[in-house]
Amino acid sequence: MRPSGGSAWVRAVKRGWAWPAALIGWGLVLGAVGPDEREAAQRALEAAISAAGELRAYTCRIRTEIAVGEVSMTSDGELAYLRPAYLRLRTTIPVPDGEPLVTLTITDGALLYTETRAGVGEPPVVIRARATPPAGGEPASAALWGQTVPSELMTQLRELFEFELDASATDYRLQGQPMDVLVGRYRGGSLARFGREGTDSSEAAAVDAAAPLSNRELLESLMDRVRLSIGREDRFLHRLEMFPRPQAAPPPADAPEPPLGRKLTLPQITLTFYDIGFNAELQPADFVYVPPVEAQLIDLAGGETSPPSPDGSRP
Repeated sequence: MRPSGGSAWVRAVKRGWAWPAALIGWGLVLGAVGPDEREAAQRALEAAISAAGELRAYTCRIRTEIAVGEVSMTSDGELAYLRPAYLRLRTTIPVPDGEPLVTLTITDGALLYTETRAGVGEPPVVIRARATPPAGGEPASAALWGQTVPSELMTQLRELFEFELDASATDYRLQGQPMDVLVGRYRGGSLARFGREGTDSSEAAAVDAAAPLSNRELLESLMDRVRLSIGREDRFLHRLEMFPRPQAAPPPADAPEPPLGRKLTLPQITLTFYDIGFNAELQPADFVYVPPVEAQLIDLAGGETSPPSPDGSRP
């Protein structure tokens, strides 16, 4: 049966939970380190960002592991990226006692499509939006690139975190090569650099515990600390471990019920990038998308169309 515009499923897709909002949640206990570790981390991170910037295109698989308390979930994705602005991401999310949720996100730099299927035979829901806003503002695709494209992800993390080299992990190997392991602590207020209101830890600690969590508080609670594993041979990001800010002890049983936002258990998230294909043979035609005729289309682009591509592959 075709989902109605007022169904819980369509409302969930509109809110964007189809691609787990979880791509930002972070924490790691750091030991005492000095300037040598910080300088080494900076060199490793800059080398990785520079190497990724020289790639014309690449493909990889992404495994996302999300742990909330004792419950965990693993999803798998396939990413294709072609400079300057082409991206395709297909993700399969398991659903307990049900068909997996499959999402396809694709952009040609002008339009951004997100197709979500709740099961075999179910008509998809497709959201169509501008990848580039008509007058200023952050492109809809910018957040997607920053969360899923390793080269863009490292650039954003550099602005948000203070990194140090984990000297205890010099022998760590992943996917057949030695890794530089960098640990990062969130810089208070760094979200302001991306046009989002930030706060420092002292301000966060002073927030009224009886008030609902604001978006700012939630983001900064998720973005506490991170750990990156960067290949010493290919200078590519192979793993990102993200841990939330430690939460306060639960209140006594007879305490008043807290607002929903303050009793959430924040997730611990690990992204692993593997089966990497460098300078893959990708062309603009690989990123053309036409919504299926049976899809329920949610058009946020106001009828805007993509301009013709130089090779004529896009109408």
